[in-house]
Amino acid sequence: MRLFLTIFCFFLCVSSASWAQLLIPHEARYDVSLMSRKQGASIQSIEGALDFSLNANCHAWLTNYTSDMTYHYSEGVVKSIESKFSAFEDWKGESLDYAMRRYENDHLVESLRFCSGFVMCVAFSSGFSFYDTLPKIN
Repeated sequence: MRLFLTIFCFFLCVSSASWAQLLIPHEARYDVSLMSRKQGASIQSIEGALDFSLNANCHAWLTNYTSDMTYHYSEGVVKSIESKFSAFEDWKGESLDYAMRRYENDHLVESLRFCSGFVMCVAFSSGFSFYDTLPKIN
């Protein structure tokens, strides 16, 4: 009986559609802080939070990740860095849309958008940006 269940579960998981049905949507939040540092390090402390979510809709999995961290330096400088990542992957695994943004002290410093088979756009706060046509993911 145990062998039968093992084989059944294996074949159930092999199919991507079946595998997608086995994933469970969830959300998590992690509080982050600096536990220790080397003597003479320029960073005094770090604190913040990481948020993660995995959800499904009618067509795809949606993944979101946010990191909101504050860095305190020994010179008295405080820097807030927020990073946001989002991904949309269809049930068949044939397409992926991905976006990322990074903020420093509430100012957008980096942005990236990727759509499989389409165009990637990367922009930086310096004004530099580029576009490139990407191959479709096989």
